[in-house]
Amino acid sequence: EGVQFSSPTDIALWRDWESWPYENPIDPDSFLYESGNGRLALFVSDTGNHRIRKITGDVIVDQGSGEKRWINVRVECFAGRCNSTPGPGYSDGPKKVSRFDSPHGITVTSDGESL
Repeated sequence: EGVQFSSPTDIALWRDWESWPYENPIDPDSFLYESGNGRLALFVSDTGNHRIRKITGDVIVDQGSGEKRWINVRVECFAGRCNSTPGPGYSDGPKKVSRFDSPHGITVTSDGESL
């Protein structure tokens, strides 16, 4: 079953820095994705559905062309009453029970688990 976004308004990008060998990341593409083992997560403010969506996948590099592609893409509800009918509300708490009223701006923590 596909996910239908309703008026997405903002995104936050998370990168897996686990494999980064340098103290200060400057150009992640130069290392993380050359070998094809990088991980990305894109968080989207799904404003009309009053939720935050998380899009994940694996980055691979085509050895012939050098083109980077996102494969095994998955879209899930990350926060905002994920297992119920979308509706506005205000409630702090764990990501699966929290509620939003038309979320707009978002940011993500360095571990990719909290907004």
